[in-house]
Amino acid sequence: MSLKRTALSVIAACATVGLASFPASAGLSPGSGGTPQATEQLFAIFTSTCYDKITDIDAVAADADVKGWTEIKGAGLAAFKPQSDPKSLKAWRLRAGRTAFSVSYAVTDVDSNFAEQLPDFAGGEAHSCSVVSGDMDHGATTSALKTLLGRDNDTEFVQGPLTARMWVGVSDKIAVFLYHYRASNGGKNGLVNITAVPKP
Repeated sequence: MSLKRTALSVIAACATVGLASFPASAGLSPGSGGTPQATEQLFAIFTSTCYDKITDIDAVAADADVKGWTEIKGAGLAAFKPQSDPKSLKAWRLRAGRTAFSVSYAVTDVDSNFAEQLPDFAGGEAHSCSVVSGDMDHGATTSALKTLLGRDNDTEFVQGPLTARMWVGVSDKIAVFLYHYRASNGGKNGLVNITAVPKP
């Protein structure tokens, strides 16, 4: 199955999985900024923490500890709770230069919509890692993701107040979805997310 065909056939399921792990703290309201340095920092955080370590929440937590990020616990963690009840949830705050970021990692069960579109992955777990920034150049972020993945995004869709560009990759062992979310009404706030569903 081609990646393009996969993207078209599972678009609803992909959007559901992505938003299911979307942290409530990421309202993505309009903001100012979008400096090249902040965008580069976001991409570095995303690739080294989320992209390279997806499906291993313990590795992400260990990396955060080594880097001295502030773990969010207790009531503060509720802001990062995804729409689907998580089996595991961790989040951190950090600052690089003058820019604040948050990183969250959630593990949820895949929902019935996803299982219907990709039945081989029914009963699996969705591992979702996000980096949120209030100072993102969206054009540069999309360009960096295209370079990382070696191709254009598979689709772009609007869901509520958010616009997302999405890349999809499905093999016989794992389904991977990468999202770049931004507020549809403009601004520099944004989120980059990777969600992976290993075949159970």
